[in-house]
Amino acid sequence: MKTIYTLLMTVMAAATTFAQPIQCFFAISTESPREVMMATDKLMNSEFGKSFPASVALYQEAFNGEQAHTHTLGFTFEDAETMQKAWSMWFSSEEVMGWEKAINPISDNTGEWMTMPLVLEGDISKDQVFMRWAIDVTGDANMYMKEWTKFTEGAIERGMDMSSYGLSAVMAGVADNDMTHYVFIGAPDIPTMMGRMMTLQKDEEFAAFSARVGGIRTILHQDMLMSIRAWNVPE
Repeated sequence: MKTIYTLLMTVMAAATTFAQPIQCFFAISTESPREVMMATDKLMNSEFGKSFPASVALYQEAFNGEQAHTHTLGFTFEDAETMQKAWSMWFSSEEVMGWEKAINPISDNTGEWMTMPLVLEGDISKDQVFMRWAIDVTGDANMYMKEWTKFTEGAIERGMDMSSYGLSAVMAGVADNDMTHYVFIGAPDIPTMMGRMMTLQKDEEFAAFSARVGGIRTILHQDMLMSIRAWNVPE
């Protein structure tokens, strides 16, 4: 992952007093998914990986249209101070150097971005399948968040089954099609996700929400991701 350093220098410069979670995502294209997973698993099960102060997850881009990447590696940090400490460890780790020597010849970087969760509900570690909407908010971002929160809270009150879901703002990096935000919902498996998507599409309140925000946001693409493995997940 040669271009990981491009984003990390920006990230570390910005990591000052943020006291909320921050996530970094690195998208790659590979024809050797098993080797990528094995190399990452070896890294995260090393002494370095076990002490790395972040939750790390590897996702397969199961259905993502014409997007180039096949996998995404995600890092979740408790706050910006923790993130800066983590990347300082990353830069000086011999284990990371070995991981990069294994990864670089068999993968191409296709994008990287840092995001800040605005809403993050449920236990993501219990879900294995995620539907993600990359969006470009061209209008009032606060209005969009207000409308989205109103819809999701109402959906829960109406009994809609939603185990994990969230809304995040893109803070830095090269984002797919210049997305400014993304939203997601999770599910434990594909059948459950399909059921939730069918319920969502039939929901009148969802249609009303879409109409209210149609003038301030554009859906760039909708993807399904599957969690392959996760490390350092809080109990």
